[in-house]
Amino acid sequence: MKQRKLALTMRGGGARCLIYLGFLRLLEEEDIEVDYIIGSSAGAIIAGGYAMGHPVIRIKEVLQKIKFIQQYIDFQAIRNLDVADQLKTEEHLRVELGEHDFLECKRKFWAQVTNFTTQTPELIGTGSMTKAMVASMAFPFICDPVEINGNLYGDGDLSGGPEANFLRSQGAEVVIGLNLDESQVTSHTVMSLSIAEPFQIMRKTIIKLYQQLDPVDISLSFPPNDIDWVLGFSKADEYSDLGYEVSKLILPEIRELLFSRKIYFMKSAKKLLKKSQLRQ
Repeated sequence: MKQRKLALTMRGGGARCLIYLGFLRLLEEEDIEVDYIIGSSAGAIIAGGYAMGHPVIRIKEVLQKIKFIQQYIDFQAIRNLDVADQLKTEEHLRVELGEHDFLECKRKFWAQVTNFTTQTPELIGTGSMTKAMVASMAFPFICDPVEINGNLYGDGDLSGGPEANFLRSQGAEVVIGLNLDESQVTSHTVMSLSIAEPFQIMRKTIIKLYQQLDPVDISLSFPPNDIDWVLGFSKADEYSDLGYEVSKLILPEIRELLFSRKIYFMKSAKKLLKKSQLRQ
């Protein structure tokens, strides 16, 4: 049976988002095609690279080249990191992944951002992909907002959710949300507790609210496994392997959603019923 249209949403979480590479590796091995992707914060880098058509191993190599120090001393030290310089980050992505316009993507992709000018969540799906990806991970205190078409944009996790209903309006039939389990994350390698803890609480609240109002078909939360949050990009192999093993546990459910005739007819029946009710 033909595979249904699959959409993924990838939330942020710094280096821990490398776990998503294990999920994508499993999809590649199973010949499961991804049609639509929304990426937020660090998740936008992985989602954008995959939407461009780069294989998982190539995206991993690009992220492994990002250099991080293991301890932060003060805010100035944070801002002196290369990752805090949008121009350097954008140039790194452009050199390693290539300059792409959204219209050139192999898979339809949107970068989720927070529009600081209008104070609203937003999806960017036109123009330069690298600039939009950098804007999506421009976290306050670390990065300055990124200006695009007269608006200032920052980290997408500050305001947005999985946008499952939007993806369905674009043609997605199955939506899988990839998140990171924040319940056990400690702050010993994050920044300071005063910054990290409120942000984590806010992210969990946003995700919970969106899952009630705008639910995905499968919400997969990966465990932290003592991962260094914004640090540790050099551990890409370890994180990717963890994501792969966790993802294998729900592979039967994913395949059922994508290929089961029973679920297909159930969804079709619901659509027909809704249409008949509207006519009446």
